[in-house]
Amino acid sequence: MKNYFLLLFLALTGMRVAATTSVSRAEFSRAIVDANGFITAAGSATCNGTTNFLLARFTAFGAKDLAYGNYGFITNAIGQTSGAQALALASNQLIVVGGTQINSLQESAFACYNRDGTLYTGFNGTGVLTRSIGTGAVLNSVVVDAQGQYVAAGIAVVDGAPLTIVARYNPDGTPDSSFGLTGIAMKRIFGNAGSYDLALQSTNKIVTAGFTINPAGQRSFALIRFNIDGSVDSTLGTVGTIVTSIGTDSCAYAIVSLPNNYIVCAGVSDHQSAMVRYTSTGAIDTSFGHNGIVTTAVGNNSQINDIALQPDGYLVTAGSSDTHCALMRYTHQGELDTTFGNGGIVTTRIGLSCTANAVAIQTDGKIVVCGSCDQGAVVMRYTATGQLDPLFGTNGAVIFPVADDAPDITGITDINIAPDAAIAYDKLNVAGSITDSDISTQAAIADSKLQTIITPGKIDNRATSATPFSVPNGIVSRDTLGNFSANSITATLVGNVQGAASQNVLKNGDAMLGTLILQAGSAQSPSLQFADNDQTGFSAQENSISVTTNGAQRLLIDQNGMLTINAPLAGAALTIGDGGAVIGGDITNSGNLLFNTQSTPLNAVGTTLAAGLKIFTGTANTGLSGSVVINYSAAGFMYPPIICANALNGINASITINNVTTNAALIASAANLNVPFNYIAVGI
Repeated sequence: MKNYFLLLFLALTGMRVAATTSVSRAEFSRAIVDANGFITAAGSATCNGTTNFLLARFTAFGAKDLAYGNYGFITNAIGQTSGAQALALASNQLIVVGGTQINSLQESAFACYNRDGTLYTGFNGTGVLTRSIGTGAVLNSVVVDAQGQYVAAGIAVVDGAPLTIVARYNPDGTPDSSFGLTGIAMKRIFGNAGSYDLALQSTNKIVTAGFTINPAGQRSFALIRFNIDGSVDSTLGTVGTIVTSIGTDSCAYAIVSLPNNYIVCAGVSDHQSAMVRYTSTGAIDTSFGHNGIVTTAVGNNSQINDIALQPDGYLVTAGSSDTHCALMRYTHQGELDTTFGNGGIVTTRIGLSCTANAVAIQTDGKIVVCGSCDQGAVVMRYTATGQLDPLFGTNGAVIFPVADDAPDITGITDINIAPDAAIAYDKLNVAGSITDSDISTQAAIADSKLQTIITPGKIDNRATSATPFSVPNGIVSRDTLGNFSANSITATLVGNVQGAASQNVLKNGDAMLGTLILQAGSAQSPSLQFADNDQTGFSAQENSISVTTNGAQRLLIDQNGMLTINAPLAGAALTIGDGGAVIGGDITNSGNLLFNTQSTPLNAVGTTLAAGLKIFTGTANTGLSGSVVINYSAAGFMYPPIICANALNGINASITINNVTTNAALIASAANLNVPFNYIAVGI
């Protein structure tokens, strides 16, 4: 039996779904394919004990449409529990969804969405419309008629018994007062009835398919046809109704109206898939199947949940067979099409169990099926001959939620929350927000909802209040754009500072008081220290920075920004990097500089060996192309210089120097590497 009848049953008997702490169920009930090949599926997702509307959109290749909703899907909490069973696409690209919601009563639920997944507020002012009909109601199918009105069919419980309902709404969400009683038509057969699907005929009449139970307790196919004003059409069958008993227990879950206004209904009969074709007046068409009826045994227990008409008139059904999805294709005469799958039948199992709830035909003849499996909601696409389409999803299927969707469904799932988390999982709803008014209108999180948390790594809240914009001495302030700022943070840090440097550097405007001590490292990796009397270390005081080694100050940046590098000890050499250095501005040489292993002295002009010697240094990057031209024309070499280059950042790459001229040279690295390097050009 279809799950949305079960939802109604739960409402009637007062039962409720048990609370869970994860995505315990996701199911697609309907799917549509738009003109661009995008697939939109609607259903429900149960998370943290709450079942909500679920919509997801996929590209023609089965990827999530990241421009839709929350990275490809949306969930809407309507009432305490809600689920989407009906789906239609309006000509203005609005998505219309029908289903049910449960508060104190179970009510019919409508929602209207823009193409991007946001609610269309032109529908009932909010995009959502709920309506009480009796003591319980669910909308199982919806279509958009030629006038752009939304027509939905389903089941309601009135005076303690179920009956078929048809509702019609204007595009703005108001009930169509010209239809039935305040926009709703009702019909009961044998004291009870219900509708799972509807179809519009070319005569603008509305036909519903479902069930009725006769006084003997036998369940049968039940069809009802309504006129455009909501009255029952007496020209169909017996006073507008048709009851067809197939076996001892049967129910119609799907209906399609043919171009000649003949009607095909499909469902289940005694655990077998069943289908019946009727003429436009409701008589059984004996030229179809066996005296108008087709039953197909697929496994031990099968049923049809939806039916679609191909352009060539063939019928494609989708449903279940034991633990498998089951597709079948029938000819005009009601015979299985042997060119499809295995003798007209295709069964697919994903996970341990799988069922198909809806089917849609693409313009290229491919078949889209949606439903559920033990792993979640599923969308599958088949070729016109019944094979899973390898160009769609993973081997023809998309399962929702997949691992990377789970955090998106709830914002944060229990998988991602530690047992000692700062915010308990039960404070998160299916949309990922914090419930129970824990969000203040003027603060990120209202202080009254925070308690001191002493677990290491969590928040120790001692603020009195989070404050709005421009309040003096506010602990936390928010400006008109919604940006938050905090007053100065003071702390005394003792011990190792761990993590990346960017995580430990104070941002502009922050202040840190106290003494920072970096523990000494090993002899191979010594650390700088703050201390009073150490002979080696790094110090910053009175706007100056200095580096001291063995009691001798070697580097000083004073409060004016002047940099002084003191001469090394006698016999030591001043080495600047491995790849050369660039010194800009005026250079005053107060003594000899040693720049090579021979300790050749330089004067202010050049060397004692060659007064015209020139040195030009720089950095460059070969990029992914593997080569780059370095330009040193400004140096004014008379002859091509000698060039040396070395790679940076520890990159192991072969660097070659080619085409050296007085102005430029080509530096190349191994192909397809991105290699930064230093270079030095020496010449006259």
